[in-house]
Amino acid sequence: MARRILGAYMGDATVASLFSVKMLFYLTIIAFSITILALMGKSSDGIWVHSVPAADEYCAYKSSLQVNHHGIASYCKYIVAVAAIGLVISFFEFCYAFLGIFFKWQQKLWYVEGAINLFFWAWWLVGAIVATAARPSTGMLNLHNNRTEVNAVEALLWANMCLYFFNIFFAFFIYWVGETGGWIPTVADYRVLTSIEKDQNLSKSAEMHQEESA
Repeated sequence: MARRILGAYMGDATVASLFSVKMLFYLTIIAFSITILALMGKSSDGIWVHSVPAADEYCAYKSSLQVNHHGIASYCKYIVAVAAIGLVISFFEFCYAFLGIFFKWQQKLWYVEGAINLFFWAWWLVGAIVATAARPSTGMLNLHNNRTEVNAVEALLWANMCLYFFNIFFAFFIYWVGETGGWIPTVADYRVLTSIEKDQNLSKSAEMHQEESA
């Protein structure tokens, strides 16, 4: 009895810990997304200067001293879209996950949250790969003195990808620990279950034999 109570307590404590980490990760994703938008939207940071005539618009991505001084604006627009949509979705996911405090059904639908997390893990992964592949040349970074800002955007994109990766598994682990207390079957458990199954089969056979005899 004491073992069951301890197991239930440990299960509840583990669920609470995993849930707290998952919610912290969602909040961190929200904060990182806002930071990306702030870095991309502020012309003085030198990543995307767009409050100028179209001919003078500058985007750091794909820019180089030899080929393209102005960069390609569509890359900046893409990264802003990645961060903006990611921000909205992560906010709604935070609110949805918060329901798990009050409603047990939310944890049972872990696969819904897990599927969304899987999709947005890929979402941020693609965004991070695009931003990294389209880095401005070293000469342009030195010219505009925006190396720190460019590195920060890339780092935050990769960080959000990692946080979503972990939250894929947290969604399942919270459900699993909540339902089983973190129970992992052992060889001894298998033997007990096998023994119970054999006893049940013997009981059924005995009942059938008695019915045939009668």
